[in-house]
Amino acid sequence: MPSSRTEQIIYSQASKFAIENRNEKQFDETAAAQNFNKRIATYLGENDRQIPGLPSARQIVRWAYGAKRGEVSDVFSVDNSYIVAVLKTIRNKGVASINQVVTEIDMAVRRDKKAAIISAQLSEAARNAQSFSDLALNLNLPVETVTAITFSSFSIPGAGIEPQLIAAAASAGEGAISQPVEGISGVYLFMVRQITEPEETGTEQARERLGVTYANRSMSETLQALRKAADVKDWRSKFY
Repeated sequence: MPSSRTEQIIYSQASKFAIENRNEKQFDETAAAQNFNKRIATYLGENDRQIPGLPSARQIVRWAYGAKRGEVSDVFSVDNSYIVAVLKTIRNKGVASINQVVTEIDMAVRRDKKAAIISAQLSEAARNAQSFSDLALNLNLPVETVTAITFSSFSIPGAGIEPQLIAAAASAGEGAISQPVEGISGVYLFMVRQITEPEETGTEQARERLGVTYANRSMSETLQALRKAADVKDWRSKFY
């Protein structure tokens, strides 16, 4: 545990940084020069209580929603750390401007272009492959075995949430090497080794299951409709 003297020294350093760097440009330049650990939190919700790396950051979120763009905060004591924050961007309600999403668009375009290049390479390799094992060996890529994939699966072990891959696998036939599937985290080739037909579900069981599902949806959507019709405002962030 740090001594009170150590805490005073660190707090003094944080306070000095906050006092001497009162705008975004000074904040960034000094943080880089002093090799401080600068963390970035994006898309903060007004009622959020956490930000990446800081589980108890409610006071920082409340400050952000009362600050102006480019404003630098005083020192926060959060999770055994001293934090100085700067507000980089304010996103108004509604459709974002192109400048606010240009980074996300750039990443998405790069991902799609990269996936197209990899897909072409995999297609060419698969065209000349004698077997799936030979294909993996020629490409120097690992082979993962996954079982019990259904059309309603949420994710694939080792790949994560990949709805395109799940849909392709659930509708493919046995024994053939697939076409490349451009997913969220990668481009995939697969081969279905065995198809197990699901057991037939009785009409009554299906009716009961659907009834429960739609009853839950009905309650949730009714509540949302009532809130919208009553023009309910959420002011919790002003008090907590």
